[in-house]
Amino acid sequence: MPAKRSSPTTPVYRVDIFNVPEQARRRFLDRVEETHRVLRTIPGFIEDHILERPGGPGAYTIVTIAIWKDEDTVLRAKNAMGAWHSKTGFKPQDLMRELGVEAAIGEFRPVEMAMTV
Repeated sequence: MPAKRSSPTTPVYRVDIFNVPEQARRRFLDRVEETHRVLRTIPGFIEDHILERPGGPGAYTIVTIAIWKDEDTVLRAKNAMGAWHSKTGFKPQDLMRELGVEAAIGEFRPVEMAMTV
């Protein structure tokens, strides 16, 4: 049975996967934790997780997940984080380049499966 597309009122999952060199782990996680403290204050935020596993010799895979109420709150969160980055001078891409961190970033929506009886 084909999956149905999610509606604009379904939750949005922001999933970021980072490959982090061992020597950069603490500094990178400090910034992730700081960023997530800000995310948690944005209306429409539901829940977050910061996960890790050893990713091979001298590296870690760190995964962050932030769950948002809907598409509108994701847009508001992006605007709020852009304003915070401007205010604090934090440039995530510069930090990742400096630390040698590689990222895969995406937004995901639940797949609604059609029910059959």
